[in-house]
Amino acid sequence: MADDDAPRLPVTLRVSDRRVVVVGGDFYGLKIARLFTDFGAIVRVIGGADAQPAYSSAAGPFEFEPRGYVRGDLVGADIAVCTANEAELRNAVRAEADSTGCLLYVSGAPHLSDFIIDAYDSEAKQAEGESS
Repeated sequence: MADDDAPRLPVTLRVSDRRVVVVGGDFYGLKIARLFTDFGAIVRVIGGADAQPAYSSAAGPFEFEPRGYVRGDLVGADIAVCTANEAELRNAVRAEADSTGCLLYVSGAPHLSDFIIDAYDSEAKQAEGESS
């Protein structure tokens, strides 16, 4: 896990046939899930039951589980994404990513992320500013 000011190496990542778990069925989670499936990843989205309406209107070629995250959800994943805003949940996902060895992106939290999806990080920061 890198700090915010650490230099980052711009790279591209082949995600075709990689297992990706997205924790958070919100707008950004579903958008990122779609992005990964567009590039051939096998995606599972884990989002609370309140995310069901968003999922229904943005359904994509990925699996959706209308429930909260539980430890063990990242087992077998190559990449994980967390779009939740709750610090406790973000830290739990970070801890599991560390123990399973999968790469993690936490939306709006570069200090918790192994990599950044620039366009989505910018959108998350903009949305946070609008909700303040």
